[in-house]
Amino acid sequence: MRGNLEKAEQTCELWAQTYPREIPPHSFLSGFIYPASGRYEKSIEKSQKLIEIDPDAVFAYDILASDYLALERMEDAENAIRITVARKLDSPQLYARRYDMAFLKGDNAGMEREVSLARTEPGGEGTHRKP
Repeated sequence: MRGNLEKAEQTCELWAQTYPREIPPHSFLSGFIYPASGRYEKSIEKSQKLIEIDPDAVFAYDILASDYLALERMEDAENAIRITVARKLDSPQLYARRYDMAFLKGDNAGMEREVSLARTEPGGEGTHRKP
């Protein structure tokens, strides 16, 4: 498994060097490869590169917030989420991240708010069959 991860990293790094404006190699590195090996700082760098390439890539902000949480940098994680909201990039994929952040702060109202928002989204809990 470790060898596959190393090969994937080498491939994505070469891809990113060859085609620096391509989103997939930076996405694979920041979203999967670096976090799997605990290299959150490297993941942050790639997430920031993704945002530079496409400032509307909401998944890049989510990865960024996740990495900051892994490094116990709550303020930075909150800032990444604030940027998505300010840019009107708020999306269902961020509900879980904001829920995590509310949980870590012991903010029950914040957790409830995120659950409530998720229920209103297509495919969210609110669209499932009720008991």
